[in-house]
Amino acid sequence: MRKYAGQRGLSKNGDFQNLDNRNIGILAFTGDEETLETGVTSFNKVLLQSLCRYNYHTHFTVYLSEKNADRYSDLQYSNVTKIVLKKDFFTSKLLHFRYIKLTGIVAFCIFSMKNKHLAAILNKFYDFSLPDADRLDAIIYTVYGYLPFIPLFMRFNADIPLISVIHDIRHLIYSRMIGVDIYTRCLAVTSETVCVPSLFIRDQLAKRYEIPLSKISILFSIPDFTLFDRSSSENAPAIKNEYHLPEDFLFFPSTIVETKNHITLMKALKVLKDKGTIVHVILTGTMGYNHVFEDIKKAICQLGLSEQIRHLGFVPDNDIAGIYRSATALIMPTLGESFSIPIWEAFYLGTPVLSSNAFDMVEQVGEAGLFCDPTDINDIADQIYKIWTDADLRKELVKRGYERIKDLTLDTYAQKWQKLIEKTISKSRSQ
Repeated sequence: MRKYAGQRGLSKNGDFQNLDNRNIGILAFTGDEETLETGVTSFNKVLLQSLCRYNYHTHFTVYLSEKNADRYSDLQYSNVTKIVLKKDFFTSKLLHFRYIKLTGIVAFCIFSMKNKHLAAILNKFYDFSLPDADRLDAIIYTVYGYLPFIPLFMRFNADIPLISVIHDIRHLIYSRMIGVDIYTRCLAVTSETVCVPSLFIRDQLAKRYEIPLSKISILFSIPDFTLFDRSSSENAPAIKNEYHLPEDFLFFPSTIVETKNHITLMKALKVLKDKGTIVHVILTGTMGYNHVFEDIKKAICQLGLSEQIRHLGFVPDNDIAGIYRSATALIMPTLGESFSIPIWEAFYLGTPVLSSNAFDMVEQVGEAGLFCDPTDINDIADQIYKIWTDADLRKELVKRGYERIKDLTLDTYAQKWQKLIEKTISKSRSQ
């Protein structure tokens, strides 16, 4: 029998009531380093800030790692318990699906058939439990692929309903990794609810794994707009001076991975340069020393763009708003993207947007931005030229951007999550 902390569910008229006396576990541990914050951590921070502030009758048990615990130092609510999992917890567990190899794949195949007895047997030999997990009413698993066995053991052993957040499916479309594919299938099948950010991802998962659409909820992520003060732009000139930004530039905040499409963007800038249009680009985000980063540096030199492109590395939240406000436009030429937080931020801060038309980008941007084909160098160059040279177009896009995000607030976001959690618990209890 499930160990529920509260007994509230649907009211007599079918409306969702507050999650009074519930205890909701949120697995928010990541491997973020000091100068690296992944999109998942940003997602978790906004999720927790909205839920804890809006629904103070619900208790939230948040599981963190030592590496990322400091990032939640401002999460100071009476209805939150933060549990920091020490290093030995992670070293004794399998960290990521890429490390599980054949043994893990076989295990996930078995789990996907909902064999809870096998999970219980294995757990006697290898303890995957979380502190206080036996008193949770539901678990929200947001750190896709990190400590992958944990949510499944909680689901089978403690019999706790699982809400899994699948942020994107780029790895399924581009990498064709069988282990990732099996893991995603297992997670989707064993979860009571799968939360995705777009219709595109919902339909792809439903088709690929034959999951009923009723099991998949669309709830896209949003930034914490309270970090930015749109009504004030005094800091933009100071930030521009501090970072020695050019008078006009495109802004591309992004991690350095292949699907972000940096090199194709560089080639488009070269096309424009050869035609006499010099476009400066400012990059921010993780400055990792992997082969992709090295390839980008080589491409910049080979294409003669060293004077046009700068990478600022990790930039604090307090400075990001000033860079957005100073930018001529935001550019997101990615090959595959879930809903892009920088696009929401650009809309909010009055920065015109030029976006890729891949995956769910069109769904997010709507009519509030320009689009380019991320595989077509000349199309990227043409759209850059259009937004770079047409001031009236940029003003119109800014207006449309404000309209696009006017209803995105932490309270409305929390309300949607509240309904999703209660629906999941109620559905689980009825089974």
